[in-house]
Amino acid sequence: MSEMYQSFEQDFCKSLNSIQKKVSSLPNQSKELKELAITEGVKEISDAEKCLRQMEIELSMMPAASRAQIQSQVRRYREDFEQTKRAFRQEEASYADQKSRETLMGARLDNGFGRPNEHRERLLNTHQVIADQNNRLDEGKRIALEAEGVAIETMNQLKGQRDLLTRSISNNREVGNNLSKGNTLISTMTRRAIQNKLLIIGIVILLLGVMCLLVYMKLR
Repeated sequence: MSEMYQSFEQDFCKSLNSIQKKVSSLPNQSKELKELAITEGVKEISDAEKCLRQMEIELSMMPAASRAQIQSQVRRYREDFEQTKRAFRQEEASYADQKSRETLMGARLDNGFGRPNEHRERLLNTHQVIADQNNRLDEGKRIALEAEGVAIETMNQLKGQRDLLTRSISNNREVGNNLSKGNTLISTMTRRAIQNKLLIIGIVILLLGVMCLLVYMKLR
């Protein structure tokens, strides 16, 4: 396990624990503390998601032998984070509804209950716009995470192909060295065969000369 992974894991657990405490304490807090907690919780959700994504990236770069156990742990982290985020979003939506109702009641009192429907519709439209924007942001984030996952998978495939090419180059180099040694051995054997052939020819010529000399001496 790399030090980078451990660092992101510590930051993620810290942010997740803080969000979970906020979710459990939000219903009992005052309006001012609740608004502050929601603002802090939104930032902590973003930080936790970044840390979790970095952990997944670090996991993809680990050796396959040590990846299985940590992968299940990261999967549990992802499930806990999604569950906590949903609970926080529910509390955030509940606070937004409460705030809208309080604003609507204030608008009715200010206008002597003259035009309540208009103010109610305006607040509901504003709330709907905010909800739509949040949905678009979540969808854009999801698409970005999916694209990042595809990029990581492609990077892993390229890494595997690079390792395969490296092994192929190493094997080709080894084959080339063996061929070079074989050529050197064949050249040495050829040279020795020529030397042996010349030696045999020399011996044959020497024997023929001796025989001729003996015949000549016998005839005389």
